Amino acid sequence: MRTTVITANAIASRLPDYDVVGTPSAPAHPGDLLALWDTGFGPTSPAAPAGLEVSGGVFATGPLTLTIGSMQLQVPAAYLTPGTAGLYQIHIQLPMNIPAGTVTLQASTGGAATPAGVTLVMQ
Repeated sequence: MRTTVITANAIASRLPDYDVVGTPSAPAHPGDLLALWDTGFGPTSPAAPAGLEVSGGVFATGPLTLTIGSMQLQVPAAYLTPGTAGLYQIHIQLPMNIPAGTVTLQASTGGAATPAGVTLVMQ
């Protein structure tokens, strides 16, 4: 699996091959299916003990909102990444009408949001 840091604590890869995306040298494209990783998306089902690796099947329980630019995206599932402790994986499909250039990306759940300044480079 290959990943790259977009900004502090946020990474993205194109599925199904996990090719690096979101940087000027490897932009994402409209319609891409992406995996995003971050921390802090709250409670899970089943409950995951803090600081311990999970083996799979541990899903975020709260509703997750993801916006890219000014568009709100549907998030079908967010789950803890197997083999990690507290690292959520979120799959999204980029809209076909997403503009080229650098767009902001923000996720939120339960009143908490990812830090401002996370961006994704689009072509």
